[in-house]
Amino acid sequence: MRRTVSIWILCVGIAAAVQARQAPNRPNIVVLLADDLGYGDLSIHGATDVQTPNIDALAQSGAQFNEAYVCYPACGPSRAGLMTGRHHLRFGFPSNPDQVVPTEPGNLVGLPSEELTLSELLKEQGYATGLFGKWHLGFQPECHPQNNGFDEYFGFLGSLYRYFDLGNMKPPKCFMRGFERWHEKDYQTDAIARESAAFIEQHKDEPFLLYASFGAVHTPLMWDKDPGKANIPLNGTDDVAENRRMLVNMIQGLDRGVGTILNQLKESGLDKNTLVFFLSDNGGPKATGAYSNGPLRDFKGSSYEGGIRVPLFIRWPEHIEPGQTFQQPVSALDMFATSVAAAGGKLPSDRVYDSVDLMPVINGQHEERALFWDALGMQAVRLGDWKLVLKNGGRVKELYNIRNDTGEQNNLIAAYPERAADLEKRLRRWQGELPPWKFKWLPPAEYKAWTAEHGELE
Repeated sequence: MRRTVSIWILCVGIAAAVQARQAPNRPNIVVLLADDLGYGDLSIHGATDVQTPNIDALAQSGAQFNEAYVCYPACGPSRAGLMTGRHHLRFGFPSNPDQVVPTEPGNLVGLPSEELTLSELLKEQGYATGLFGKWHLGFQPECHPQNNGFDEYFGFLGSLYRYFDLGNMKPPKCFMRGFERWHEKDYQTDAIARESAAFIEQHKDEPFLLYASFGAVHTPLMWDKDPGKANIPLNGTDDVAENRRMLVNMIQGLDRGVGTILNQLKESGLDKNTLVFFLSDNGGPKATGAYSNGPLRDFKGSSYEGGIRVPLFIRWPEHIEPGQTFQQPVSALDMFATSVAAAGGKLPSDRVYDSVDLMPVINGQHEERALFWDALGMQAVRLGDWKLVLKNGGRVKELYNIRNDTGEQNNLIAAYPERAADLEKRLRRWQGELPPWKFKWLPPAEYKAWTAEHGELE
């Protein structure tokens, strides 16, 4: 059963859809999302042991944003922000929706029903919508992609899934087509690309949103020719060099999948009027020793640059000149507003959005805005060239000029105390606007005790 959408959509949805169907040259929208891809793990970003020709070509044929940020340094909240155009804490989504319990009876442990997804807004604009790959916004039926604006769904709902499906899992924690169990025989990355390409061909005569949400290159590290029987540890082997070789194979599989989708756009005659985004949901993790975030400090889970800065490439041949590179800070959430505007729609006025249309930026406008993080014991704010990082409950304060110090090595807090104070004031004011959490993570023993008393949420 589909959930009830907001009053805003009920009031204007039919008129918007009719108007949208009459609008000429509405672009198709394709979101290519990698999982845990290190900033330094693309050949266009300096990797020397891996070649990513399809991703590199995508970057070079459009606009590259070298200082793009996700709103959270791990998968679930980052993806919640992408799908809503709103910082995940604006709707009480504080952590990955795994091993979590509601903070109030009746709360969903995933995407709240009152949130509007990109798929819902574009569906109201007459778009066909499909998600292929990882969701990670909750297991409960109300959180399912097809109850959140997607016409088609193929993939897995949780944080990760083996790259070869052993067929030993049951719904909802298995590979699925729609609401049903699906035993996939192909390598996961290839299967997601295959289904995405089929969706493009099927809907080539109407505007569509394709969300190709790859599980790659999240652990477990697995070769693309693995028969599916090996019990590979989640955090890799004890041989870091072997872990790196497996990861390189997985990155090249991701690049192959991107190529499959881009080639299908071309074969279907759609590449010139398709708005394509490529990005990662967060930085590469430290575990396995295989991932590289290049010159950035730290890894996934951190609000230093290595955890939150991601590749962001945008291609739209009819509107974006190739070969452009931008240094100003932007948010991955901006994919949302950019897509809605390109489709001829408007953001609803009944809520605060943290997403802005990037087309004016690409066309030369510059508007400075603050970006905020509050995750896993760290808080941060970036405004212009400057970034303040708070740790240990705010007792440790660090100030960096990111433009001059990408690796965050030179703490300037003593030299610029007033600038740090201003940034902290902005951060505290932003935190004061946020609602209570809808759910919370529990340690394993506490979670086990909670489920013993209340039962598994379904």
